[in-house]
Amino acid sequence: SLHIDNNRNWKTIVLQNVKSAAEATGRAFAVSYNIAGKTLDDDVLDDLKADWIKIVDEEHITESDRYIRQDGKPVLRIFGIGFK
Repeated sequence: SLHIDNNRNWKTIVLQNVKSAAEATGRAFAVSYNIAGKTLDDDVLDDLKADWIKIVDEEHITESDRYIRQDGKPVLRIFGIGFK
């Protein structure tokens, strides 16, 4: 498990601040997860999927015109696959 729900309120505030700053300054942003040291198993994938759905559906983060897209689709960065 990635323990994504730990400090969720703080993480949500940071994400909203990044979104607001990007919109105010014309910069771009995207969400990134660091899973270094984790085994890429169903639990980790389920955690990532659930969190992504939550921030897209509840925080509407990808509705910002400053959110990075590739071929019209929102970019999601996952760092650390295979790193221990």
